[in-house]
Amino acid sequence: MLEVLDQEKGLALAETLTEAGERIAAGETVSGPAADRYRTAAAKFSDRYAGTYFGKRELRALVANPRLQV
Repeated sequence: MLEVLDQEKGLALAETLTEAGERIAAGETVSGPAADRYRTAAAKFSDRYAGTYFGKRELRALVANPRLQV
C-alpha cells in the first residue's frame, strides 16, 4: 500500500512542477518568501524530467530529491 502512495505522491509532484513550469513560461509571476525556490524547482524539473517516462525508479528519485519539493 505504501508503494502506491509513494507513486501517487511522485505523480502529483510531477504534475505540480509541470504546471508550474508552464505557467512561469507563459509569463505568470510568483511572489513570496518561497518564490525563488518554486521557480528553481520548476526549472530543474523541466530540464531533467520534461518528456520522460515516470516508472517506479523515476518517481522514487523525484520524491527523494529535496530540491524539487514544493
